[in-house]
Amino acid sequence: MVVVLLAACTVNQGASRNASEAATNGTPHTASSGGSTLVWEASEGIRQPTGVGIATDGSLFVVDYGLNMIMHIGADGRTLGHFGKSGSGPGQLAQAAGIAVAQDGTLFVADHNNYRIEKFSPAGRYVLAWGDRGSGQGQFDGPDGVAVSPTGEVYVSEDKNARIQVFSQDGRFIRSWKGDPTDPFGDPTGIAFIGNLVLVADYQKSSISVFDSTGKPIRTIGNEGSGPGEFAGISMIATDAARHIFATDYNNGRILEFDAGGRLVATILLPNGARFRLPWGLAVTDDGDLVVAEFEAGRVVRISPAS
Repeated sequence: MVVVLLAACTVNQGASRNASEAATNGTPHTASSGGSTLVWEASEGIRQPTGVGIATDGSLFVVDYGLNMIMHIGADGRTLGHFGKSGSGPGQLAQAAGIAVAQDGTLFVADHNNYRIEKFSPAGRYVLAWGDRGSGQGQFDGPDGVAVSPTGEVYVSEDKNARIQVFSQDGRFIRSWKGDPTDPFGDPTGIAFIGNLVLVADYQKSSISVFDSTGKPIRTIGNEGSGPGEFAGISMIATDAARHIFATDYNNGRILEFDAGGRLVATILLPNGARFRLPWGLAVTDDGDLVVAEFEAGRVVRISPAS
């Protein structure tokens, strides 16, 4: 994904009601004022948030693309600390994008302009990195999204190489693919999973491609536009235990929710009915709150469903 400003995760069941109720009789609902509650807004020390990951204790790790650091934010919105800084050395970042949290709390960060994946401990201690610039196995050109599969494999999307690569958690290359052979990726970004299915958001094509675990295409969800179920660029996606799919509709300033078959369920806006300002990162807490990182607004918001 190429950012023009002024111009990554499995989530919890119940998120589909975070800012609007599910469709009834097949008619999608659009979130409006009163449909959700703003739990908190975190903006202190944040410039351009991108990826969001949720730790085992419910706290958040937020990648700041502009400040080249990872912010650690408590479940109540308080800033707990940060790690990382600009550079190309161990633990340093250059316009990082996505982040993923493994079941044991290990963090994986897509270090976009250093052309690598960095691995950190749950406490933010640098562990290792892999990758350099190129198009070969284990090399990267614009790593954007990163996600840990249910089986523990690390999936990475690349915008310039337009492919998905899969690794072990110590960086060993496993496989890669470039999408449907008849309709390859344009700019793959967010990655999520439903069982053994792999979902890949494509910013350029404004759609979500669904594959089996071998990379065989199953279906495509969405297309370019501003109407119901349409996208103007997708950054990150997530799924819940009900097999619903959530996607940040980046330039339309909203979150779209689909069922597993690709039917639009809800369009989610801010609690006052306003649109998000370039929503990039997306996650859902264990208690069902939706967490959205707004790139242009320079903030992270946590929204609760209507009671």
